[in-house]
Amino acid sequence: MATGACRYKSVKSMLENSLDKEPLPGNKSPVPSEPLHHDNVRGAEYFQ
Repeated sequence: MATGACRYKSVKSMLENSLDKEPLPGNKSPVPSEPLHHDNVRGAEYFQ
């Protein structure tokens, strides 16, 4: 999805040319997401 290859033909071409092993263009280190807040999710304090 990050490369815009949404069709079978595009994905097949990527796999045939081993492009799935190449880094994504413009790929930077992942940005940490905000913690999930929900009544059913227990935080670190629960396990202390």
